[in-house]
Amino acid sequence: MTYRELKTEGETYSYDAGLLLQEMMGWSMTDYLMHGDEEVSLSFSEAYHKALIRLKHHVPLQYITGKAPFYGRYFQVGPGVLIPRFDTEILVNTVLEKESDRTVSVLDLCTGSGCIALTLALEGVKGKILGTDISEDALAYAEKNKENLNVSNVTFRKSDMFGKVPECFDVLVSNPPYIRPAERDGLDPEVRDHEPELALYGGDDGLKFYRIIASEGKKHLRSQGRMYLEIGFDEGEEVKEILLENGYKNICMIRDLAGKERVVICSTD
Repeated sequence: MTYRELKTEGETYSYDAGLLLQEMMGWSMTDYLMHGDEEVSLSFSEAYHKALIRLKHHVPLQYITGKAPFYGRYFQVGPGVLIPRFDTEILVNTVLEKESDRTVSVLDLCTGSGCIALTLALEGVKGKILGTDISEDALAYAEKNKENLNVSNVTFRKSDMFGKVPECFDVLVSNPPYIRPAERDGLDPEVRDHEPELALYGGDDGLKFYRIIASEGKKHLRSQGRMYLEIGFDEGEEVKEILLENGYKNICMIRDLAGKERVVICSTD
């Protein structure tokens, strides 16, 4: 059997079968086109079929391969940590665009895999960056990613929101849990059944963590400090109201490629 035939067979299990094959082989699409008609070894065929069964049961492709792309790099992921997504690249890109003219210290709340904190460092943020999370599983992946990517100006710390964070920063960035539990049944099974609930759900109305961040954030931001938050596509007005109630200024929204509000920016002054 050739790789091309194996891929065709796999597609009866999952639409991700082709990506799975490429990831397991470490191939680009060009590699697949060049080598697709070569014979598959028995050991690879067996490993591929085992992985296909996991895909059929809606285990995320990224958990099977152990890695997820983000901002042009791969980050280690697995059960217990949220899989990085393109929406969060918009958050990172917004911070980089707005903060490139000054040296800043950064707090990344709910850091998960560390993809935000580490990408900011790798893309040129020179100041110290602290990533915090309540999940030890997530922090273990963050530390692995820091080591793999050879980043020196990022540290990680276990903390329930601001509980273990006495410092002040120039920038606060966060992709907090913001899904409403009522939306659970509508989620893809890969998300609903496998990604950590701790990183998904933001209280009854999805806004629990925005209230905490808005209430406590000013204590941890220096003068002229800025806050950057990823939000659910339909939560913009509610998050804006929470920020206004807590005295934040210069509130603006950044939209994603579909035109949905995805990032909110505000300042202390």
